[in-house]
Amino acid sequence: QSVGKAGATASNDRGADSKTAATNPTLGQTLDALLQKALEQTPSARFRDAGEMLAALRRFRESADDDPVTEGSAGGTVEFLMRRMQHKKDFPVLSESIRTLNRLSIAREEDINRLSAVIIRDFALTNKILQVVNSAYYSSFAGKIGTVSRAIVVLGIKPIRSIAASLIFFEHLHDKAQAARLKDEIAAAVFSATLARQLTLDAGLQQVEESFLCAMLHNLGRILVTYYLDAESEEIERLVRHEGLAQEQAQKRVLGMDYESLGIAIAKQWNFPEDIRRGMKRIEPSEPGDLATPQVKMRLIASFSNEAATLVGSAEDDAEQAIESLLQRYRKGLGIGERRFSSLVTKARREFGELSAGLAAGSSTPFLQRLNSGAEGKPVAQRDADMADVNQAMLLADVAQQGGEPAPADLQAAEPSPDAEEILTQGLQEVTMMLLEDSVSLTQVFNVVLETIYRAMAFQRVVLVLQDVATRQYAARLGFGAEIDDFMRSFKFTGRYSSDVFHAVLKNNVDLYIADIRDDKIRGKIPQWYRTVVPAGSFILFPLVVNNRPLGLIYADHPRARGIELDNGQLNLLKALRNQVVLAFRARS
Repeated sequence: QSVGKAGATASNDRGADSKTAATNPTLGQTLDALLQKALEQTPSARFRDAGEMLAALRRFRESADDDPVTEGSAGGTVEFLMRRMQHKKDFPVLSESIRTLNRLSIAREEDINRLSAVIIRDFALTNKILQVVNSAYYSSFAGKIGTVSRAIVVLGIKPIRSIAASLIFFEHLHDKAQAARLKDEIAAAVFSATLARQLTLDAGLQQVEESFLCAMLHNLGRILVTYYLDAESEEIERLVRHEGLAQEQAQKRVLGMDYESLGIAIAKQWNFPEDIRRGMKRIEPSEPGDLATPQVKMRLIASFSNEAATLVGSAEDDAEQAIESLLQRYRKGLGIGERRFSSLVTKARREFGELSAGLAAGSSTPFLQRLNSGAEGKPVAQRDADMADVNQAMLLADVAQQGGEPAPADLQAAEPSPDAEEILTQGLQEVTMMLLEDSVSLTQVFNVVLETIYRAMAFQRVVLVLQDVATRQYAARLGFGAEIDDFMRSFKFTGRYSSDVFHAVLKNNVDLYIADIRDDKIRGKIPQWYRTVVPAGSFILFPLVVNNRPLGLIYADHPRARGIELDNGQLNLLKALRNQVVLAFRARS
């Protein structure tokens, strides 16, 4: 039945007219011929009745159970699932975020900026990541982290990538109305990842974050089918319960491939590297292979963690006995005793509690209740954050008051965060502490300052512009915001003085707020290159001047005229952040 649905969809995609479409290679000749017969325009060429078609479908299903999965049929299933997922409004965001995270695999300074930019596009995700990294489990350093940029420097790029991936997974897949079972699936996946992390550390392996992701994605295929193909998921369960089919056999009958193969195929679409995809394959613990090979050990840990997660969250009376049996089965490869396993589970529960606070809140799903009953400590949301006083700052002048035509009506921008002053204050404290460190780089300081301003004020873009001595130009170097890469490539102007607002700011070392670039009073001072490059209605400039030498400026814009509305507290904090950048330059000059 479900294969028929998938086939009909694929047939419609290529055109149902059998005269113009011969065969669909993604379905295979047998099924394609069966579907084309059902769709024939001439009645005598179709099946006589539904009974004849049902018999033909049953013969096809029986033969398919015994045949290996072909590349064509597997590809058709993956394409069908991808099309279905694209129709869900959350999937394109989920998919692109994970793809981008996986492209940033080397911890270079430019990757810190790019990874931060990917994460902070989603304000809820950013807040959750900062909540996690400041939790008791992750916070093994002094001071509070207020920016993703700083979190990447302190914890490392790989831990932040794995935290972000797990939270993206949570946020985009846990909220389906009927999905108590789905919530349990996702909770088990992330708990197995935290357990895999502990096992990897215990084994002394370097591939800690790789093991985390392998375990979390182990059941990716089943989770995606449960979420996006609920009818097919129910049909698989029906075949297992009522017809006695093995799970893998039922999966192949309905989908043309098993969950594991499907999950690995989607992971490839998401740019997960090959070692992660290999680690998603189940392994036979009695014959694991060369245990000296990290890849084999990762697969073994991922398989064990997923089985163990199910048992730890189980309500069965014989769960403890089943765990003993599991430890025995994996003794050859992992050699974990009951006491050590219990200790590792306790640590994994703590990390899981930090990662899953949003999912677990208000949830009554069985797995979460059982797992949380053994967790230690309070949820992160119940912990108070420390705040300090606002640093000194200066006021900003507005050079344009009223009048002028508005910016285009179709341009929109978000409202500043209701916690804007708190975010700015935390960022200011963070930069102040960074400047006391000998090892901190200017780029790290710049990233934290720009990210803080962007998150707090919801500008369209925030960009650092610096002088290039070789070309005698001022050019964008770092930034956050809409289409930022293309924007920064175009944002540059000559160092030769001109009577426009940018050179006036640099020459006079004065902060400038342009409330409306179309205002008659200021229109002549906006250079043509800017009007060509930037679709903005208002912008703000903070010059960076050291020893009377202009080094550059911080630029922030809004798409609407008079879109930037700052109170005195916010203005003071923005000014103070700019001053910290100047201090960073002075300290290294």
